[in-house]
Amino acid sequence: MKIPLLLFLIIIVLAVNAQKKVHVDKALYELNFTKDKIYAFHPLPNYYVPKNKTDSVFEAVYRKISKNKTLSRNKLKKLIATYVASFADGHMQTYPNLSQQISDLVFKKCFPYDINIHNDSVVTINHAFIKGKINKGDTLLAINDIPVENIVKDLQETLPYNNDYLKNYVISSSFPEQLFKLNIKPPFNITLQKNGIHSFYLTKGVKFSKYNKLIIRQNIEYYKKLFNSGNGTFILSNEWLTEQKRVPFYYCYLKDSIAYLRIKHFRGNEQQKAFYQKCFDSVLSNKPEINLLIIDVRNNKGGRTRNIDYLLSYLSDDTVVKANRVLLRLNRKLINKSLELLKTGDSSYYKKFKTYKAGDTLNLLSKNDLILFPQKNKNVFRGEIATLVNGATFSTANFFAAVLKYNHIGKIIGLPAGGYVNSSADPVNIKLPVTKINIIVPTKLVFIKANSQNERLQPDILLNDIDQTDIDTLLKIISEKVR
Repeated sequence: MKIPLLLFLIIIVLAVNAQKKVHVDKALYELNFTKDKIYAFHPLPNYYVPKNKTDSVFEAVYRKISKNKTLSRNKLKKLIATYVASFADGHMQTYPNLSQQISDLVFKKCFPYDINIHNDSVVTINHAFIKGKINKGDTLLAINDIPVENIVKDLQETLPYNNDYLKNYVISSSFPEQLFKLNIKPPFNITLQKNGIHSFYLTKGVKFSKYNKLIIRQNIEYYKKLFNSGNGTFILSNEWLTEQKRVPFYYCYLKDSIAYLRIKHFRGNEQQKAFYQKCFDSVLSNKPEINLLIIDVRNNKGGRTRNIDYLLSYLSDDTVVKANRVLLRLNRKLINKSLELLKTGDSSYYKKFKTYKAGDTLNLLSKNDLILFPQKNKNVFRGEIATLVNGATFSTANFFAAVLKYNHIGKIIGLPAGGYVNSSADPVNIKLPVTKINIIVPTKLVFIKANSQNERLQPDILLNDIDQTDIDTLLKIISEKVR
């Protein structure tokens, strides 16, 4: 990767600054700054977790900081992340600034193995990018003499999600970046269990940029193999058919009288909208007639809500209630945006905001804004609908599944989802003054179900142990559950 000289020098300076110690007074200022911003921007910061619990974590972090004259920036980052995570709002979290991300990508060597986490503490190798003594299925016991169980526990404390399934999914899918948080650096002294015997292996790791390329290549090969398997017909996106340079975000599979629509991410762009049309054109014209549609949003952490209406219009021609109300904490950025729109002739947001000031909380939308009136068209699917969710179904995917559930559009099947029924949204980005890391804080709460506070989205039919099931067997299992 070629980078301009100026950017290179900036990254070097940032890397040096990252090693500097932070005085206790500045560290405490950073912690208080974080708390103030959370309560300034979030409409209901303690909607999911009572204030006495988050205050207890704040006080514990405050005491840990106060015991030091100075502490490393990495340690301070972890402590700040632990406090932010205590609110259990997955849309509120910390992450490195762009310069740090570029620095990691360009300079850092990372842990060279793709891993899976089972039952919170057992970590197995999913794929080895350095050929040698470590193979798929080996159990990872320790890294640099730190037990893996402790590593997983430390990382879970920094993640703001409401369940360990989602936390472990995030850790598994981004293990090298997660190790950066704990300052676990190469060379990596790895302790393994192979066939019941402990063994040791030392590796320098691989460049983070190379690791990312290898992961993408591995996933692309997986999907190439998948799309040549099964006894049915795959409907694929135009991007995949022409490029095959990235993991497909969505695909459809038709077999006999069943259609399976896999959505891994809600991108919200025109390409995804075009794919929905391509998919449902095939579903509705298929012979024999398709009478069961399975929509799979397991391990879908969200994306954009744009085009959700378009997808819903294929699933129901009745009125669809997307939410009961939306609560917004107004901020200066939104007020300025409403003034910019006013200059273009769009006065809708100005009219909503004009009697309020930054920091006020208001009901944002009218009833009509929260209801979808699908067009009456011949392309509405009339058969059974089953939507698959699990603990890593989050954000937009969770919202989509909740709208289906509470509008009685088919059945929700699987495990409790990773998001709440009533969810936060539209975060603002805030850079912390000392560590320069970013925190994102939601400014909106979307209420789908009245009188539901910290309730996770529950399936209508509980179903476990289907993550590793091949596609044809999965269709058979779901068909037996809903028919």
